[in-house]
Amino acid sequence: MDPNATAPLTREERERESALRAYLAAVTEGDLPARRRFYDLLLRARLYVPVMDDGGSARGFVGRSGQMVLPAFTDESALRTYLTLYVGHASRFGTLPSASIFEMALTTGMDEVAINLGTSPVMILQRPLLEILAAGRNPDGAVTGG
Repeated sequence: MDPNATAPLTREERERESALRAYLAAVTEGDLPARRRFYDLLLRARLYVPVMDDGGSARGFVGRSGQMVLPAFTDESALRTYLTLYVGHASRFGTLPSASIFEMALTTGMDEVAINLGTSPVMILQRPLLEILAAGRNPDGAVTGG
């Protein structure tokens, strides 16, 4: 039995994951209204993070420029792609509210959170942005009308 087996996603969770992926694509193209909606969705989402074998701490890594990076994923498929490409073996993982992940990254000395590393598109969130998101605020302002 896979220790990381998860219950099937609800329709709402599948829709949220799909919307996050669509907005992530729009954000990388510089669309400000889409970026605002993306951050609103991101702040309401649970993200997947690989954890150390002890099961307690997130598994970060040192990036090419020496920065500490915490990978996080909008869905299990993106996480498993990352594990196959970069870790080389199955790893334990968990899900947390995104603001909790951003706060954890800040308190554990991470410089960046890389969302959906190993898939396309990838979004890199650096410390100044992480501080805003960890506080539960949208860095591009509030969105009206959802």
